[in-house]
Amino acid sequence: MCGIFGIYSKDKLSLHDKYLLKKSKEYLNHRGPDEFNIVSVNEKLSLAHTRLSIIDLSENNQQPRSDSNHTISFNGEIYNFQDLKKKYLFKENFKTKGDTEVLIKLWKKFGKNTLQYLDGMFAIAIWDNEKLYLATDQFGEKPLFIYEEEKKIYFSSEPNIFCDLFKVPTELKETPFFDFLGIQINQEAIFKKIKKISHGSILELRDGKVISDEKYLKKNTLKKGNNINQLKNQNFEEIIDLLIKSIKKRLISDQQISILQSGGYDSTLLLAIIKNEIKLDFQCYHLEQNHFSEKRQILDNFSKLKIDPKYVKFVKYDMKNLHIDNIVKYHYQLTDNYAISLVDSICKKISQDNIRVALSGTGGDELFYGYTKYFNAYKLQNKVKFLKNNYFRIISKLLPSQNILSLINNSSMEIISYLKNQRNYNFFKKDQNLNYSINEFFTERDFLENMRNFDLNFTLPDNINFNQDIASMKNSVEIRSPFLNKEIFEYVENINPKLFFLKGPKTITKLILEKYFKLEIEKKGFTFSEDIRQKFIEYNYSKIEKYKLTKHFKYDFQLGFKQLYKKSLIDKFHPFK
Repeated sequence: MCGIFGIYSKDKLSLHDKYLLKKSKEYLNHRGPDEFNIVSVNEKLSLAHTRLSIIDLSENNQQPRSDSNHTISFNGEIYNFQDLKKKYLFKENFKTKGDTEVLIKLWKKFGKNTLQYLDGMFAIAIWDNEKLYLATDQFGEKPLFIYEEEKKIYFSSEPNIFCDLFKVPTELKETPFFDFLGIQINQEAIFKKIKKISHGSILELRDGKVISDEKYLKKNTLKKGNNINQLKNQNFEEIIDLLIKSIKKRLISDQQISILQSGGYDSTLLLAIIKNEIKLDFQCYHLEQNHFSEKRQILDNFSKLKIDPKYVKFVKYDMKNLHIDNIVKYHYQLTDNYAISLVDSICKKISQDNIRVALSGTGGDELFYGYTKYFNAYKLQNKVKFLKNNYFRIISKLLPSQNILSLINNSSMEIISYLKNQRNYNFFKKDQNLNYSINEFFTERDFLENMRNFDLNFTLPDNINFNQDIASMKNSVEIRSPFLNKEIFEYVENINPKLFFLKGPKTITKLILEKYFKLEIEKKGFTFSEDIRQKFIEYNYSKIEKYKLTKHFKYDFQLGFKQLYKKSLIDKFHPFK
């Protein structure tokens, strides 16, 4: 896990460019405090790299790394690197035991087709003879940003270096996608010329310019084969086997490993498999908030799994994280995800314990249709034909404009917004429309599939994973997510969607977990407690008043948070008057 910064120019790099390369350490050192190196690939391209040593801690495994006419700077982990090494590179001689050397040798052999073989999280910058390639992983676990000038392009793991060193002007414009859906897209970026490279993408650059930008995998959309129309024991065993394989690969490390424990279904399932199938114990961490803790539930889970309670630590939430400025100063992207400060708190403690790696249940809900909104979308989908007949079309005209019947005849993108947060949707719908059509992103005509496709292509890569990366790497901690595995997702695509809701939300996860013990809890999500929400408002009251957001917070906390964040971010670079 590392930090990447690079400059690629049409002309020879300047002395100022060389200064920026050295300066990048100050902005990315938290992502890789163990080493900092700069490599001049040629007079037009230089790469800077901060290293967080996880696998093969020796100096031999440092980056950027060169092999004949190829040079790579790579942030992330290739979990199947040992398998790829044995299968395709068995004749090669290796100087390291890490994945970076495997990756560059694979690229020499397969070129950009290498990306098809990878199971991992990554942001890659690789010089291939005459071209530079920038690539990101399928699920958007590792971010990469670019800043373009007329004859030069800069790229970085985080955008703050661009904002601070280049004095990038803000662009004050409407952000309906963010307002309705809580996600920043490049079209609505408030910083001119800064773009986040989309998940699962590869950019090809020549002479300091992007000449192509494409997805190297098929779009993350559901193509249901529906080959599995009844869940049998064999299906559950096959899923468990895939999860075991995924977890084992994510346990490859020369540093200590920990497990994030919320007490919920996804993180508990990981814990159960690790204990019962892999026969290992790892230090676990759970975050406690004022008047909100799952301590009793977690200790009960540990007892049923026969895990010694010494393997769990209960971490108090760091109240300093409630100040909005403490989030804005290292984030720099619009977000409605206030859980970023929760991740920050728990990773701070993990780092203080000298642990570099944490396993997370992230992706479990997207994989197994765990969100309540999916269940609601499924129920709505089953009623669509009934609701769309002529009789109900007449009735819908007599009902209030915000009723669900009118939504069915509206853009599917608005349905996604409605199902995600009805109060937020109603607030913004009074004054504006969501001017994005579902056809701009998806071709499916199914509410459930569109909802999940939206999460796979926006919420997961640009909100959940991005926020998790920023908060964990702020503390030099690498988070690995076993559920985010291409092979498991491909298996799940064959399951008839209705089977995911036989017992309501999280049906599959519950049934798999029953192999180890029966867990019955109310799904709460990783969010602020009511007490912390009130403290947040108190800590930021002066700004809430300044930006006239009192009514927003009274109406809906998440609505208030994202508007406060948006205005605070703009104010940082374009002072509010």
